[in-house]
Amino acid sequence: MQEAMKLMMPSEGHKVFTKLSGKWKSQMKIWNPATPNQPPMESAGESESKTIFSGRYLVEEAQGAVMRMPMQRMSILGYDNFKKVYTLVFFSSLETTTNIATGTLDTEGKVLTMRGEFDGPTGKEPFKNVVRFESDDVHVFQSYKILPDGKELKIIEEISSRVR
Repeated sequence: MQEAMKLMMPSEGHKVFTKLSGKWKSQMKIWNPATPNQPPMESAGESESKTIFSGRYLVEEAQGAVMRMPMQRMSILGYDNFKKVYTLVFFSSLETTTNIATGTLDTEGKVLTMRGEFDGPTGKEPFKNVVRFESDDVHVFQSYKILPDGKELKIIEEISSRVR
């Protein structure tokens, strides 16, 4: 019973959520996977993240533009004490797919790497998302498409700075 109670409570794994909590301004670059050598499209965005359920989850709501179209997204990041993995569920106004990823934080607490698959026109498409904590006030999000040969193609890079 004592072990079950411990698994229910926020743990060391949940502490990363405080690094991501707050209001953020961001600059995003998006590369077209069909023409990865072309310059990326660039846009600005903003987001707000907060913990819920006594620090067990982090909810992010963001808005900006992608390919000159207004975009909203929402994500819920959790940490599973039993499996010792991070879980991410995210949605955007530019699709109807629910995207799910799981992953781990490096031992220094500076890089969160998550992998998943999303449903695309050609079937399941694997991806890798990486969040690098540059400081308490800056983090960098990168998303990679995993090609059939296993190579990774960066398609998104978003640099977020805390709003003070």
